Amino acid sequence: MSGTFLTLKIADINKEAFPKDKEGNRCKVDITSFNDTTLKELEGKVESIVLTLLKNDDNKNFSLSIKLNKSSNITRSTLNIPIYGANKFIYNINNEDLITKLYKVKPAADPAADNVKLTHILIIGTAAAVDGSDNFTFTATKSIFVTNTTTTDQLTDEVKPFHDLLTIEEFLNLRYIDYFSFDNEKFNELYKGISRGGGGISKIKYKSK
Repeated sequence: MSGTFLTLKIADINKEAFPKDKEGNRCKVDITSFNDTTLKELEGKVESIVLTLLKNDDNKNFSLSIKLNKSSNITRSTLNIPIYGANKFIYNINNEDLITKLYKVKPAADPAADNVKLTHILIIGTAAAVDGSDNFTFTATKSIFVTNTTTTDQLTDEVKPFHDLLTIEEFLNLRYIDYFSFDNEKFNELYKGISRGGGGISKIKYKSK
């Protein structure tokens, strides 16, 4: 089952058009158009949203990178709504040992009281520009909820490693979300045989632009 069909708008302040040709091209998304969807719980908690073309092929793989305001708590029940797609995972950026691990979204015994502290949400899916407007449509296939928690109470049993769940482009997009802490050796271990191995950069942090 795919995610709920969304119609969103490119931000007026954005100088770029809908990213439809070159992989890595992106545009900012109007936050108001996002809050007008069923994601009402995120209203007032989103700092910025960026749409990126990950793979320019027949499937046109895109991502929505959502940066949340600091200390934004999201109720766990919200993570299971269809708008996020059928496949949903938790990713912990606090511990370098967890770089290769994604966790299933943990169900809440009491959703009203059980909050999840997130820094970002990465939604992977398909997108298409709406002719004659600044609007585009987006449908999710998978979502990754990013946390920097120092505890494991938000995590479930470990699922498959990155290379079984994410393409190269999705992996790099996740690592680039805010700070880029790239382990070239670990990347080659996960995606060996692939030429784009990070250019020899190893465990160096850069602020994303």
